[in-house]
Amino acid sequence: MIVPLVSDLVVRQSLANRGVYAGVEYGVSELTLANGESIKSLEGLDLSVKADAVASIRPRYPLREYLERSDWPVKVPLDDVPLWVSRSTYEAGTGKNGM
Repeated sequence: MIVPLVSDLVVRQSLANRGVYAGVEYGVSELTLANGESIKSLEGLDLSVKADAVASIRPRYPLREYLERSDWPVKVPLDDVPLWVSRSTYEAGTGKNGM
């Protein structure tokens, strides 16, 4: 589970148009490298390899109707989002506890 964080409003809107909403918890259904190889984790990979990774993501919970999309999961290059954090890191930083 990952949460995208984006402070730049232009980037934030661009990502939202693609179904990637800042502060929403996503589950990753697939990670692929530039060569098309499917992987389970980015751990231990060279930074240049990580930069080209693409994640297929879907929100972990229902969103407001106007945010829902019929094309989930969406594919997003990991480098398109300025910062990805874990759910626990996001909750610790915002005081949200998932309730």
